[in-house]
Amino acid sequence: MWMAPRIGLKPLAMFCRRLGTSLSAGIDVRKTISNEVSSGANRVYRAQMEQVLRGVSAGDSLSDAFSATDQFFPSFFREMVDVGEKTGTLDHVLSMLADHYEQLVRLRSIFLVGITWSVIQLALAIVIVGVLILVLGFVSDMTGETTDILGFGLVGLPGFIRYVVGLCFLAALGYGIYWAIVRSSLNSWLRSTAIRIPGIGPSLEVMALSRMAWSLGLAVEAGADAGKSLQLALKSTSNPYYTKHFSRMSRELNSGLEIHEVLANTHAFPNEFVDAIEVGEQSGRLPEMMAKLAEGYQDRAKAAATTLTIVSTIAVWAVVAIVLILLILRIFSVYLGVLQEATQI
Repeated sequence: MWMAPRIGLKPLAMFCRRLGTSLSAGIDVRKTISNEVSSGANRVYRAQMEQVLRGVSAGDSLSDAFSATDQFFPSFFREMVDVGEKTGTLDHVLSMLADHYEQLVRLRSIFLVGITWSVIQLALAIVIVGVLILVLGFVSDMTGETTDILGFGLVGLPGFIRYVVGLCFLAALGYGIYWAIVRSSLNSWLRSTAIRIPGIGPSLEVMALSRMAWSLGLAVEAGADAGKSLQLALKSTSNPYYTKHFSRMSRELNSGLEIHEVLANTHAFPNEFVDAIEVGEQSGRLPEMMAKLAEGYQDRAKAAATTLTIVSTIAVWAVVAIVLILLILRIFSVYLGVLQEATQI
């Protein structure tokens, strides 16, 4: 299933940093994008930057040029660039976006490092089963007795080939199911439901609210109105549990309510989050309050990423344990069968 290429978090963070620094120094944006084209790390990146350069050279705004790249850049990034251009704060916005994406990269690294060993164990278990299929096939050739440890007729080289083909089929099936879910309405339901699951739900909530606090403060500081700021903040959570409320919240904002009031009316946000926004609005220091709130949530987000890593590690370990236990039980049953046959001679 083909998906349009998208820029990774790390190269996006680095690009935001370079572009923001160049704009602060007064360097023409076309020169900066041209440098990205010539020094791009891969062909896809260079091709997308060439398209951005053509758009900017033709007189398009940066946000329009980024939007013409077929979702290569995240929608949140494009909309924040648009806000930065319209308010004359693009260099600051890009610098803050770089901080934001660097934080996401750090959280992802925490998760990946934590789960790596468990994935290696799973891979080793799969390899061990394959090696046993081959070895027992050689033993069967020498003794004339077939030993099928899995019970699926997988013995020797032919069995090993079927085993590898079966694994490839399962991997392809899993990949297809994953992308089918990503592109379907089921994806929204799963994301919205996951945040209510004990154990992982609070961690997902903390990470989402960390992004929302940061985005809301940045959007307000950049000069976006309340409706646009709230829309960008909700979108940054990447979770329908929060974004589904925007239509109602937008109507309430237009009726004269403040941001903290419309958030409270959804009953989807914790009191401490709503209270902090209320203090920020009443004091006229919402960006500063959101920056402090985001900083606190970022520290909690690191702990949340560790929690998710532990949960994922346990899940992988459980799979490995099940595979090994079933394998041991199967080998033991074969061994008992041999003993029984020996006693009957």
